Amino acid sequence: MPLILGGYDAGARVKHVAPADLPYDYVIVGTPEGLADLLKAVEEGKEKDVKALKDIPGLVYKKGTEIKLVNPPKWNKKFYLEIEPDVEGKRIEPDGSVTRARMDVIPVLYNVGCHYGKCKFCVEPMIDMPVIKFTPEEAADIFRKFYEKTQAEVVSVISQTVHGLDSLCEEILKQGDVMMRVTSRANDLLRYYQDLLQAIDMVGKHDRALILGCVGMESFDDGILKWLGKGTTREINLKAVEKIRETYDKWNDNFIYQQPISQHGLIPFTPFSTRESVYQEFKTLKKHKLWDFFSPSVMVNKLMLYPHSPLMEDVAKLCDSGAVELIGQYEWGGAAWKYADDVLEKLGIKLCDVVEEYERNLDELETMGQAVGYSFEVSERIINGVNRIFDDGSLLSGHDTFEKFLPPASTFYLPSPYP
Repeated sequence: MPLILGGYDAGARVKHVAPADLPYDYVIVGTPEGLADLLKAVEEGKEKDVKALKDIPGLVYKKGTEIKLVNPPKWNKKFYLEIEPDVEGKRIEPDGSVTRARMDVIPVLYNVGCHYGKCKFCVEPMIDMPVIKFTPEEAADIFRKFYEKTQAEVVSVISQTVHGLDSLCEEILKQGDVMMRVTSRANDLLRYYQDLLQAIDMVGKHDRALILGCVGMESFDDGILKWLGKGTTREINLKAVEKIRETYDKWNDNFIYQQPISQHGLIPFTPFSTRESVYQEFKTLKKHKLWDFFSPSVMVNKLMLYPHSPLMEDVAKLCDSGAVELIGQYEWGGAAWKYADDVLEKLGIKLCDVVEEYERNLDELETMGQAVGYSFEVSERIINGVNRIFDDGSLLSGHDTFEKFLPPASTFYLPSPYP
């Protein structure tokens, strides 16, 4: 039985990993358009017949000690439009047993791939593929197939932009009242802000709501953003914050959470961060009262490193300088690292301890509204606590004063006073 690898990690890393290092037979690079053709060839006993494999997009195979790319990867819109969804998945229970789990969130493809594709910490630049854009009608057709089988009430719109979101909402809401969760880059949100406003207005006429689930800001430090290759600036991110807040009074009264809930992207701890940059990051969060933008778990984000991403070349130089240290590799491929600055490393660990207890407390809340309010409260206390550490001056001078300013999450009261 041949071993077939797929997914972003395998597709991105296959060019960098020596053939003898992984016991695979084939890799499907990019998305799995070619997988069905490969499986058919295997069933027919033609898995070693290069002529039979020559038209499979994105297929990589091993020949001796060489990696052979049969065809470059490509998007196939027809593949997505014709595929029949499998709405039954597997769930691993706490006792280790496996049960079937019905899909409760419908993924809707509005585009495949990233139209920017230059973030140095992401795997997208490692797979050189064009973006495929679906029309609102095509995306709604994909939604319909899932909705007919699941009647799920939540839709996750897979897109990196709000461009055309109003047209997409119109098409999807013709078929069912659902709650839609969307994402966007900060600069795209500014550029296509009117599309977002029109989508909010359209969804407001229905029983459900639209959530701007994630704007990947990552940092409010221009130097860090440049290192990350994000293509945005501190000013762009702050303007995006202003625009998102302008939408708050436009949400309909029957909005399911009573208030906007945000899980926007922030990475306070990167290999390029220093005590001063972390201080400035949390100072910005406090100045602009951003505890309703970033959940407590986001406050402790430590940049995940893909071993062969463009960013790793820069991180290698930091390792040579002694600023950070690579300490191993996660089994799914990411590289683990730590700061040489022990105080900065301990700050991140202490914040993780606070957040872990916060997440345990979430189970005690009765409603989503309480959970949202509690999240805001804990985020506010984390931001203010980190600022007090720095304002005290002890951390910048090298003294460990975390316990004084960051009490455990169990000291936060439940339920939250927020609606």
